[in-house]
Amino acid sequence: MWEASGNDNIWIIKPASNSRGNGIHLSRDCDAILNTSEGITNRIVQKYIERPLICGKTSVKRLLNRKFDLRQWVLVTSYSPLRIFRFSECYLRICSECYEPQQIKQLQRHLTNYSFNKQHFSNQADSVASLDELKEVLKIEYDYDYDTELLPRIDEIIKQVIRNCS
Repeated sequence: MWEASGNDNIWIIKPASNSRGNGIHLSRDCDAILNTSEGITNRIVQKYIERPLICGKTSVKRLLNRKFDLRQWVLVTSYSPLRIFRFSECYLRICSECYEPQQIKQLQRHLTNYSFNKQHFSNQADSVASLDELKEVLKIEYDYDYDTELLPRIDEIIKQVIRNCS
């Protein structure tokens, strides 16, 4: 059996060349994923993060019980020597429905892609949250400081990704 971290063995399958959330689905059946490869030349299969950070008591209501991802802009001006600049701001993209890990067919609970979710938001501004809102949530809900604890980890991830791509 193919599995990796997580009790539900959920995998996310994405067409490598599509965008806007088209063609993405979740599955627990690795054999079915392998058997549906006929006719699909390029796809990405990733282990789904089954235990994402979910805010349960935040004052930022649009984050309440919703899955989100962090979007950070990075500029690489040179590979030798390696020169990377991280934009000082980032933002969060938010799922349009509350997170329910067992509901893998209801993608609006799992995908943060705005093009996919826009019909579920009454206002486009509700689909994103700011860095300040994330900092508030982390501090209040988890007693976690973004600047001293998370940002250094983000910087290290950026460096490792760029090193592996060069």
